[in-house]
Amino acid sequence: LTMFFSDVRGFTALSEQMEPQDVQRLLSDYFSEMTGILFRHGGTLDKFMGDAIMAFFGNPEPLPDHARRAVFMALEMQEAVVRLNQQWAAEGRRQIGVGMGIHTGDVTVGNLGSAQYMDYTVVGDAVNLACRLEQNAKAGEILITQATYEEVKSDVVVEALPPLRVKGKSEPIAVYRVLGKGGEAAVRRDLQS
Repeated sequence: LTMFFSDVRGFTALSEQMEPQDVQRLLSDYFSEMTGILFRHGGTLDKFMGDAIMAFFGNPEPLPDHARRAVFMALEMQEAVVRLNQQWAAEGRRQIGVGMGIHTGDVTVGNLGSAQYMDYTVVGDAVNLACRLEQNAKAGEILITQATYEEVKSDVVVEALPPLRVKGKSEPIAVYRVLGKGGEAAVRRDLQS
């Protein structure tokens, strides 16, 4: 499957400066826009975690192009964040930036929880890696792993970043920043240290 995580950058500090009803309105507007995009691309919403979104592609409906759908969804989401920010700025409201991480790999999927509460979710190392990528993505960035890149390289323009050390991994992992739709010939190298 392909796992997706996104998080609003600096949201805790932002929410401290806002009234609770304004935080609720911002999140409601943001989540409504994002989930509409997610569902149009065939993704499964796993959960909202504060201002974060966790989703996956390829289950319960098998999707042979799940990685491509996830990356195209993320690109559309980043475009939607720009539009939301323009609208909010015009209304005198605060703007946001969102970091995103995507990884394709083997997971366990199904109902998980306790006797009192079950949740349909994904678990495994591949989920953790997608989450770690999101944590390293700056506002406006979509980071993908080598596994995802191999599935989408004919469809997107990426920038190769220096290998990333993430918690729980003994070796650095190859990471790419997605720049837009395009093709294999348009891979940029950025190996600044």
